Amino acid sequence: MSTRIKIIGTAKHVSKEQLRAFIHATAILLSYHNQDQPWKIIVELYPKLNEFMSIHGEQVGDCVNYPITVNITGETRASTKKMKYAVIRLLRSLEPEVMLTTCVHEVIHAFMTFPPDTSEACTTRLCAKIKPDVNQIAKILLNNTYKRAAYIAHTKISYVAKDGDFYDAAQNAKIGVKTKYKRSMT
Repeated sequence: MSTRIKIIGTAKHVSKEQLRAFIHATAILLSYHNQDQPWKIIVELYPKLNEFMSIHGEQVGDCVNYPITVNITGETRASTKKMKYAVIRLLRSLEPEVMLTTCVHEVIHAFMTFPPDTSEACTTRLCAKIKPDVNQIAKILLNNTYKRAAYIAHTKISYVAKDGDFYDAAQNAKIGVKTKYKRSMT
């Protein structure tokens, strides 16, 4: 199950697409490393500083996790699962670099818990280490956003196979995939 993201408000210097890419990129990276993802992330953008937002002592964002029970419908049965959703509050006037840092920081809070009295130290340390990778993933997500959206929309509504269902050979086109971690074939 992937994390659902809802953005309320508009950032001043960052597009909604870029903000969504920052959040998803961080979620992708943390999920890949088996961190328990929230069922939903709600991002609220605020026009001015509130008591809960700070940067280097001055708040720019925060994250609150709420436990919920979600109904999960499978093919054969329905069940419930304890999950969480997170509300991330951000200052809407953040410059792109600070917005990325704040998004990564707050999404880490949404996904992870750390030992008592270490939450900010662990979160800021992890944020500094994964932020370059999150930025790279976000760039990929942001590049051709509307082209991919069109592919998905058109595939769902336009591509009715006139001669019946079939496999499109184009899916097997070579794109140059290389492996980084070798496996022995024994």
